[in-house]
Amino acid sequence: MKSFCCLVLSLPVFLGLLVFAPHGARAADPVERPNLLFLFMDDMRWDAAGFAGNKVITTPNMDTLAENGTVFEQAFTTTAICMSSRACLFMGQHMARHGITNFGRNLSSTKWANSYPDRLDDAGYYMGFIGKHGLGSNFTGLYGTYDFDKGWNGQGSYVNMTIDGESAAGRHVTEFVGDLALEFVGGCRRPFKKYIRRKIGRAHV
Repeated sequence: MKSFCCLVLSLPVFLGLLVFAPHGARAADPVERPNLLFLFMDDMRWDAAGFAGNKVITTPNMDTLAENGTVFEQAFTTTAICMSSRACLFMGQHMARHGITNFGRNLSSTKWANSYPDRLDDAGYYMGFIGKHGLGSNFTGLYGTYDFDKGWNGQGSYVNMTIDGESAAGRHVTEFVGDLALEFVGGCRRPFKKYIRRKIGRAHV
């Protein structure tokens, strides 16, 4: 039985949140699993945040993370298109190696077996994915990596979104995905990995 959890929450355009958290590791585990939080920005300029010097966009939560963490000021995307960049993150490879050059192409099972989500799954993490992946049809459900699967392939919509048969019921997709993330965390009793991607920035991020 898995003793820790991993949730990937992904929204199409703006902010992503990746959380790895231990929620009661097995007594037999020699090392306690860490809590990890990964904020992933998609289609966002490098300076579209308060901590980056932007005077218009208000991002107090991101600013706090930057103030109390590490800001990499010489980081670059490997590929200037979202689905290829996501594949680069999943695989730790350049596009020429992983081969994802369009939205309809899936990673092969052989390649996926070397991805960080599948490695975490093999290590016993409870895996979750929420939001847009843009990596072929039924990507998140394809290899059985994700125990909590709320992903979608297309752009989705800002309002009236339905995810895995559940309606947003009037909520903006950002709020909807946030609520799904809380549902995952609240139901997790082991270290987890969570990945969140948001479709658009809110007034306060």
